[in-house]
Amino acid sequence: MSATSSAFWSATERIRDDLTEIASLGSDMYGCLESNDDPGEVADNLTRIAGKIDDARKLIDATIPKMQDVAASLDALAAVKS
Repeated sequence: MSATSSAFWSATERIRDDLTEIASLGSDMYGCLESNDDPGEVADNLTRIAGKIDDARKLIDATIPKMQDVAASLDALAAVKS
């Protein structure tokens, strides 16, 4: 696997992991709300979710142009081969 391909899949897997963690935090938050109706705990969970969403957004924003560059390079390579 090339360094570019490895970096691409590493970034993709990290985004997937971050989104999975956000979903888990959401489930935990809902469980807190159902079990004790403590608005402080719900607010704390929402704060953690918001932070994770912000982190994931930053990673996605940084990854998109790099993936687009890789895609354009692959398209250019395919054009040379044809």
